[in-house]
Amino acid sequence: MSEQARLVATGNTFAIGSIDGSYAIWNITQQGRPVVTKWPLDGAGWQAAAARFFQLEGIDVSRHEPYTQNSTVQQTANRRDVHVTGQATANPNSMATLGGALGIIGALVSLTPVIGIGFGLLLGVLAIVFSGIGLNRADHTGAGRGLAILGLVLGILTVFFKLIPGINLL
Repeated sequence: MSEQARLVATGNTFAIGSIDGSYAIWNITQQGRPVVTKWPLDGAGWQAAAARFFQLEGIDVSRHEPYTQNSTVQQTANRRDVHVTGQATANPNSMATLGGALGIIGALVSLTPVIGIGFGLLLGVLAIVFSGIGLNRADHTGAGRGLAILGLVLGILTVFFKLIPGINLL
């Protein structure tokens, strides 16, 4: 007894997905939608299946990023070409964004005469902490490095100038 086919993507002529523990490509224009070919259900099998699917659909794979098992193919409504989207793009680094934002806000708030000392100091410390976490994540993901460095520098400057008695430059 055969398991139900799980489609991953459908092009103009072919579909790609999995069935019976294998990746497969079907010809969706023929009666009965016959399986064109199968590959093992692993990473190398997916790469081979995706490459063959794009070749059969006539898609220029040099324009797209590498394909992962999470890649999907979407056909536009008003054009007959196929676009690849997937999770190959870098994930946003929320800690770096938060650290950068807190560094900017902390530096601006610290310019106010009375409440700037307390709030500027607090926001500067938070900017240092979150930017440090964001910088660590940026080393792994490659996203948010600039914001993390900005937050770290502004946080350190804000804390430094708020802790010096009599100097309230930032």
